[in-house]
Amino acid sequence: INAEYMGAVGPVAVTSLMLGSGLQSLFDGQLNSDPNNPTDPCLQNNYNKAAIQIALLAGIMYTCIGLFRLGFLANFLSRSVISGFMTGAAMIILLSQVKYILGVSVPRNDPIHEQLANLVDALKVKDAFQWREFVMGISWMFLLWVTRFIGNKFPKLVLMRASGPILVTILSISLMNIFKWYDPLTSSSSSSTTTTTNTTSTNTTAVSLLTNSSYNATCLGLLAIASNVSATSFTSSSANVTNCLVPKTNTSTTNTTATCASKASSCILLVNDCLKNKTDALAKACLANATKCVDDANTCITPTTAKSTCVVTVAKKSSVKPQIKPLGTIPAGMPSFTASWFFPLFKGGEQLLLAAVICMVDICESISIAKAMAQKKRYDLDANQELSGLGFANLAGAFFNCYTTTGSFSRSAVNFAMGAKTPLSCMITGILVMFVLLVLTPVFKNMPQNVQGAIIIMGVVGIFEFHEAFFLFRVSKKDFIVWLGAWLCTMFLGVEKGIGISLALSLVMVLLRSAFPRINVLGRMPNSIMYRSTTQYPDAIEEKNILILRVDAPMYFANVQPIKDWIRKRIERSESTIECIILDLGPVSDIDATAIHFLLDFITSNHEKGIHVLMVNPSSEIVGSLMSGGLVRKITEDAVHININDAVLHAKKLSSSGSPTTIIDNMNQLEAHQQGHVEVPPTPTSDTAESTKKLAA
Repeated sequence: INAEYMGAVGPVAVTSLMLGSGLQSLFDGQLNSDPNNPTDPCLQNNYNKAAIQIALLAGIMYTCIGLFRLGFLANFLSRSVISGFMTGAAMIILLSQVKYILGVSVPRNDPIHEQLANLVDALKVKDAFQWREFVMGISWMFLLWVTRFIGNKFPKLVLMRASGPILVTILSISLMNIFKWYDPLTSSSSSSTTTTTNTTSTNTTAVSLLTNSSYNATCLGLLAIASNVSATSFTSSSANVTNCLVPKTNTSTTNTTATCASKASSCILLVNDCLKNKTDALAKACLANATKCVDDANTCITPTTAKSTCVVTVAKKSSVKPQIKPLGTIPAGMPSFTASWFFPLFKGGEQLLLAAVICMVDICESISIAKAMAQKKRYDLDANQELSGLGFANLAGAFFNCYTTTGSFSRSAVNFAMGAKTPLSCMITGILVMFVLLVLTPVFKNMPQNVQGAIIIMGVVGIFEFHEAFFLFRVSKKDFIVWLGAWLCTMFLGVEKGIGISLALSLVMVLLRSAFPRINVLGRMPNSIMYRSTTQYPDAIEEKNILILRVDAPMYFANVQPIKDWIRKRIERSESTIECIILDLGPVSDIDATAIHFLLDFITSNHEKGIHVLMVNPSSEIVGSLMSGGLVRKITEDAVHININDAVLHAKKLSSSGSPTTIIDNMNQLEAHQQGHVEVPPTPTSDTAESTKKLAA
């Protein structure tokens, strides 16, 4: 779709954070940090479906924006807003990875102060801090910094920068396997024999929820009586299950004891997860989702009614942790076909809003990358075509279990440095990832989690744009305040609120700059006929009894009143009596009906006060609007001039005569303006000629 583009497309850090934060607000409950081994499989499955749905919605938005050529909408996000938001998001991402470096477990939160509070609370627990994790994590971060420094310092060794993450990954996996750091220091597991005569003496919530339901699963409840029982100890071959469960007397030959035990084991895992919920309401909801599993097990087995006591050997959760915590098993194989997940949406309004916000931020990031690449390689970029390409990419990805993607700064920089010319480089990358999914996932089983944290931390450090904040502080204090607001709101209010406030700040800045345009008072430069701003050129001399104004913006309904108020206050502050007002309309690129009404009233009211109004250098579009609006009936002869000097000479004649001139009988001069015949000025008067000679001298 866009054969010129050579940037790398894929998941990026900021989008991933926005998606993760937004999806959390769609569902009740808390996911654990390992989606491959979720504590609530139903919640994780819904979470995955919602992510794919948002990828579909974002793809549709991308495609529509590109096809209808609406890419200009991204221009409403200023550089200061995007920079502040991304820096704040990078801080959140960085802090979320610190737990892997410290070796502690904390719940996920976006606001930075909540993350800090969770980390402090986790470190207060005895022996929570894992010094081995910390030393290894810091070492990987240092190695990544060294490879980045070498790659930046020596252009010929730029490959070192890209190879840093691969290097630390290979080293960490090798060390883990050689020294078996994934094993605990003492691999001892405690087991105990628990005898329960009456199930009502066990966990109250477990028994009340299980025995008082239609599940008829007293024995299942007994096996999952408490959250400190390791559900993983129950396997399909566990004799503990069959000690408590026996086949029905009329069971078919396919339902052997082992088969029944296997089905029951699956239920036990699910029920045990349900019992970990903090409230009875959540536990009931979870058990409702387990109905099919429990019913299927009950068709195969029935609790032993002859036994009043069920003796079960359970393995308690070991408090001994591995020396270095590994990632664990990563599912192998190609992504599944997920078109069946598209509908129905879980919460359509919220998902549409989240997709729109992600799309807007991704557009800014991707177009920025594409423009930078186009400038370096000297080719023309069609931004709308680029957005269409990203739209089709997201649509295709949504069919195969892929969440939202966009152009990546870091990967695109590597592509460019390696001499990539076409999107074929991205195709080769995809083939390599496919190979890893099919063959190499077992290799990553023992990769330490602190390596993952170190790579992400060093990656997001490159997103920090504090240098942009210093630049804005020097150049524009208003833009610096916007940057600061976007940064602080994102860090302390979270990603969703942060991007919302950032968007609002950007729109407010647009409105402020258009609603309160710059208006300059012009004066004549010494020994010349040029007129310049008296603010920019203090030596410029204001004409006596003449006020010369220049409006440096389009005139429309939002800024008409501020312009009117500014002129009124300026006339009131004038030291001399104003007899003529000259409006330089050269910078005014557009004018609407409200502004034309303003000019009509402005000319009428000033004529009643004996003040003449002249206009200078309007564009042909402005002249056409003034004629269509009937302004010609209010304009006196020669009231429109090509340059300010001629208007000043005319104003002086009007002041000396003291009588109003006649209404325009013909529109030759205005028509000349409208047709663009304004290059040759009229024959200058003797005063003008003399001034021209002085200027030439």
